[in-house]
Amino acid sequence: MQSAQKIIFGNEGGYSSVNANDNGAVSVGKVQWHAGRALALLKKICAAESGAASILGTALYGEITTAASGAWKARTVNSAEKAAISKLLSTDTGKRVQDAQAETDVGAYVDHGLAVGVDAPAALVYFADMENQGGGGASARVAAAAQKPVTLDTIHAAGLADRVMGKYATRRKKVYEAAKKLKWSEEEKGGQNMSFTPRLTRPEAGNKYYITKAAGGYSDAVKGSPTDSACNVLSNCVGYAYGRFNEIIGEGACKHLRPVNAENFIQYKGTLEVGMEPRLGACMVWQKGATLKGSDGAGHVAIVEKIVSSTEIVTSESGWGASKPFWTQTRKKGSGNWGQGSSYKFLGFIYNPAACCQGTVPSAPAAAEKPSATPTTEKKAKEAARSLNKALAGTYVVTADKGLHIRSGAGSGKSSLAVLPKGTKVRNYGYYTDLSGVAWLYVQVAYKGVTYTGFCSGQYLSKQ
Repeated sequence: MQSAQKIIFGNEGGYSSVNANDNGAVSVGKVQWHAGRALALLKKICAAESGAASILGTALYGEITTAASGAWKARTVNSAEKAAISKLLSTDTGKRVQDAQAETDVGAYVDHGLAVGVDAPAALVYFADMENQGGGGASARVAAAAQKPVTLDTIHAAGLADRVMGKYATRRKKVYEAAKKLKWSEEEKGGQNMSFTPRLTRPEAGNKYYITKAAGGYSDAVKGSPTDSACNVLSNCVGYAYGRFNEIIGEGACKHLRPVNAENFIQYKGTLEVGMEPRLGACMVWQKGATLKGSDGAGHVAIVEKIVSSTEIVTSESGWGASKPFWTQTRKKGSGNWGQGSSYKFLGFIYNPAACCQGTVPSAPAAAEKPSATPTTEKKAKEAARSLNKALAGTYVVTADKGLHIRSGAGSGKSSLAVLPKGTKVRNYGYYTDLSGVAWLYVQVAYKGVTYTGFCSGQYLSKQ
């Protein structure tokens, strides 16, 4: 992730930086590789740079190229060694090796963040910087302590409170402010994990997405009735849905939609997409009465938290005057009104722009398969797609005569979730991973009673 690299490098050193004694061992280079990692980096540069021996001198060159991997746990350097290492690091080869190693390392930090449930882009950048500074144990500990779902705000709060990372409050605040200002490219958004954490319990006390700005929160909705003491925009379907929609996006503010009457949400959707098929994180909108003026009813809104099938979902909701500030509900499409009373009219789903909410429309079963009468089970890839190209989105047909594997990651070496017969239709929403010039499409398909979400080689898929 380029954004994470930029921030990390800004907190560390330049290509030629050498900290002779960084808490008991040497740190080198643009990411300040420390101790054994410094030795491993220098070994790679020595192997690639023909002039390394003359730059370092015989003794230091011999030590670096022959030392065991754990030999530099407490190795500091003197002034002459520092100057020689700095010169080696600043060669074209030294810079090239550092660039490659940095990309590998930061990619591993991001993958670790995704694995422990951090998938908001800005929060991932913050997580990656913590891991580079304090190691995988510290970053995982902070992520586990952060309020869920993990956003930049919640992981920053946990970082400041952590027994180790909290000692570096200045750096934590610097990273937080830098991550807040980042603008996310489509590729960076597409590189995030598509995992979605449903909200099935009421918002936690102090969650700013459900608290008015006047009380220190993010919301400009009115207080609910009866007003919840912990989250004062509840009970109110508008206050809840407005907060939840933005909480999923995780920008540390309520920037999307407006807290108008529920039935008017679609009129204030801005550039957001609206459709009639469910997606995770989408805001459902119902009109009450014959008009949109509010005099015959204000309507209702809810958020999609789970998709059982294309006709059955689980929502999270609140309501004005309700006896409880939060509940979940299973809704079935029925005649198209999704379980709301006859005095209501369903207007559509406002699709959430968060990366974790893309590609979640339930696809139709493969042509040769009859729809199951019961909900299907799910099998999903472990890896996340790394890129987004909206032009790729669409329905594809398997063309391989012997069938096509849908895999847990991009590449033929990744484990197979199933083999899809020739002619099977799969759905892609623009997400993919490029591997040696081949686009491995991140697709979804219902096959033999199971909904699969994974990677298929684009070489054996034909777009309809």
